[in-house]
Amino acid sequence: MSLVINTNTIANTVRNTLTMNQANLQKSLARLSSGSKIVHPTDDAGGLSVATKLEATLNRNARTQQNVQNAISFLQVQDGALAQVSSILDRMSELKVMSLDPTKNSSDLANYDTEFTQLQSQLSNIKSEDFNGIGLFNPSNNLTVYTTESGNGAGEPTVTATRTGVFQALGNTTIGGTRMGGTPVSEFNEQVGYTQSTATTSQFVKSTNADGTVSLALIATAGTGDDNIATGGIGETFDVQVADGDLIDITNVDKLYDFETGQARARVFEAGTSTHAVGEVVFDDASGEFYLSAGDGTFTAGPSTAALTIDANPGQFIKLGDFPSVSDYAAFTTSEAYEAGDIVSDGSNLYVATDSVAAGGALPSGGGNWTQLSDYNQSGSDLLTTSNLSNYTVADFQTFIQTTADARAQNGAEAARLESSIEMLKANQGNLDAARSRLADVDIALESTNLAKQNILVQSAAAMLTQANASQNIALQLLG
Repeated sequence: MSLVINTNTIANTVRNTLTMNQANLQKSLARLSSGSKIVHPTDDAGGLSVATKLEATLNRNARTQQNVQNAISFLQVQDGALAQVSSILDRMSELKVMSLDPTKNSSDLANYDTEFTQLQSQLSNIKSEDFNGIGLFNPSNNLTVYTTESGNGAGEPTVTATRTGVFQALGNTTIGGTRMGGTPVSEFNEQVGYTQSTATTSQFVKSTNADGTVSLALIATAGTGDDNIATGGIGETFDVQVADGDLIDITNVDKLYDFETGQARARVFEAGTSTHAVGEVVFDDASGEFYLSAGDGTFTAGPSTAALTIDANPGQFIKLGDFPSVSDYAAFTTSEAYEAGDIVSDGSNLYVATDSVAAGGALPSGGGNWTQLSDYNQSGSDLLTTSNLSNYTVADFQTFIQTTADARAQNGAEAARLESSIEMLKANQGNLDAARSRLADVDIALESTNLAKQNILVQSAAAMLTQANASQNIALQLLG
């Protein structure tokens, strides 16, 4: 190599090595001081992306655990309330049994009713209890608790915290309704006996069977000739007319026909063969439940079993039993338009739209395209409102106690599942944290060794740069 003055090639090479070693030393110092393997995106761009997403998942996991714990607390508070309900019902059943004692005078019975009234008021107080402003018991909806850090996406696992059905079941009530033509069922207490001679379409008829039981049917078609329902003649038997479809047998369940009063409570749901007007109460033979028709009156037709159920017609019906209240719905306003089936509150009543209602329309209480829901609500005694032991039997209280026991069992099952969800979330948290750590956290032992290495290299390179700079001094000797 030539001996030159202007360019010190050896020193330049050593200087570059020193600069690189200093950069590596700085990275090592930054990693050890921060505890992070990725100080700058250039350290590991792909690893940084994955670690960032894992960090966000861990944060959501922590919040989900908090949500689930809150839901468990909600269920614990709810169970405490249900335990009190069970205790109150137990005492009410005792009062009922004591009231049956023939040796008790009217003053004794009045005292029992007084205590019953107080217990009843306490039931109402419990019904209104809440947890952080969320009612423990709600007649219209349950709570959905998401149990994974993925959030509320489609198909995500959830646990339901039940709030419905407990207090709504504390009564021996029946449902009111309408039949074909709109005549209130409550006004139709005298069915025409089936005589194979005269009848009118949409009329209810009854027939006493050979075994003494009574069957009830709704006349679907008046018929002529051999059918002979509406005209004189020999005609056919009740069973034959049912088989022919001229009579619709509606005695398949006890709820539908009250044999003691001879009262039909609702019309049976029929898909594909009839329509149900908005506001009409119908009975679903498949589920044994009552519904309020709230749709446009059209139903799925077809031969399949699914087409013949209320479930196959979503949005057309509102399930009765868990009765809605005014507080569950927004108040009617003239600034909004409504569609058939919409429910609004107006004053102290609820109304369902029987047809489209344009903005600026009249108040629901004025009639028009509105039907008052309370007309189809319930009759009979409600444990929260009827303050008289004579309205109930011991069997009623046994049913109420069973209902509450079932609610507590449901509560316990839901809480157990949430506890299991917490354990799963904790396991996920540990595994996700380990995965993130492998990508983002520095190995102190490994990095401290690397620090020592880089420190030695920097010192060595600095010493060699000194030597490289001194090596050019030989040129001065030649010049001298």
